[in-house]
Amino acid sequence: MDRATWIAAQRRTPDPAMIAGSAPLLHTERLTLGPYALAGYERLCAVYATERSRYVGGPLPPDEVWQNMAGGIGQWPLLGLGTWMITQRDTGAPVGEVAVSWPPRFPEPEIGWVLFDGQEGKGYALEAATAARDWGIRLRKVPTLVSYVDENNLASQRLCERLGGVRDLTAATPNGDPCWVYRYDIGNSAAQPDIAAPSEDVT
Repeated sequence: MDRATWIAAQRRTPDPAMIAGSAPLLHTERLTLGPYALAGYERLCAVYATERSRYVGGPLPPDEVWQNMAGGIGQWPLLGLGTWMITQRDTGAPVGEVAVSWPPRFPEPEIGWVLFDGQEGKGYALEAATAARDWGIRLRKVPTLVSYVDENNLASQRLCERLGGVRDLTAATPNGDPCWVYRYDIGNSAAQPDIAAPSEDVT
């Protein structure tokens, strides 16, 4: 199913996330995925100010970070997809962001993530991405799901593999960019490893 056909179907039967106009709450053992807050923007600017962001289009100035963040948030009322801010479930401290998104430049729906400074190495990216993947496949029923990963980003490549992604050498890439594409089996999510099935609370 192409993007235009899928979007037309969503308009006929809007998803609760589209009606609410914001990210649904997903809970894992340690994390909450929810709507973005300004505290997340400040931490995202810190990431994009350094070479840590080189695999996700950075470094970028704060105004471009704002535009990118707003673009992810703005997909919720339009598509019922978008970006969540990840926080620690017990403290509310910002951890990073994860998204299931389908902007016009993406050939297919994509799951991607960024952790804020100091949050690496704790398993947060896997935990949040698993919840987002399962939501996209089981609840949002996206027609396909992939990750676009820089060819030198070994950490994200390993994470894609732990999520059950398999590299697709024939898949189209955003704007024809030379990145790797990992494809997830949308018909077999329950059988994939490291699943922490989320609860959903749409507000």
